[in-house]
Amino acid sequence: MLTLLRAIEAVYREAKDGPLAAASARIAGLKARDLRPGWSSRKPVASFVREAVDLGRRGPLAEIAEAFAAVEPLATWLQNPNYSVENMGPGYVDRYGYVELIGPGRPVESADLLVGLLMLGPEMHYPDHAHPAEEIYHVVAGHAEWWREGEGWHRKPPGSVIHHTPMTRHAMRTRDEPLLALYCWTGDVEVYATMTETSA
Repeated sequence: MLTLLRAIEAVYREAKDGPLAAASARIAGLKARDLRPGWSSRKPVASFVREAVDLGRRGPLAEIAEAFAAVEPLATWLQNPNYSVENMGPGYVDRYGYVELIGPGRPVESADLLVGLLMLGPEMHYPDHAHPAEEIYHVVAGHAEWWREGEGWHRKPPGSVIHHTPMTRHAMRTRDEPLLALYCWTGDVEVYATMTETSA
């Protein structure tokens, strides 16, 4: 996992200020002894990892795709408890999940920084939602469509950077490719995203 964290730090190092610059400095200071054990829980969405990694190897964030492929078999896949089978349906929860590396109770402990990788399967709509944390995405693999409050849908290729300020409504949808995206939350990272009343 340290290799994956180093690859993420290299991407964040390009930011000269703001939350990514701070995250880069913190990740750069990590040592192997800082990592907590305890991973190992897969979800159905993990079945899309191979396809996403193959796509990611051809993109600008290939190093992250490769490093994620190496650690994923041992990773704990998570899902937002607000997105349950009861309110989203099995077709949603089977094609959605994320692995978090840094954050509260994560392999690298942090109270105000959350870093992970989101996976969405093909033909997936992640509806309009919001959260109090500031969020920055880097698209590792997949040409997905992204929507943000006040804007229409835009197709973003691998290497794209997407920024959401706190409580900005946003959504994503995939077509024939899975989406693998690196994300960084800063600020109030312990409050889960919630769906908004109107949906994009």
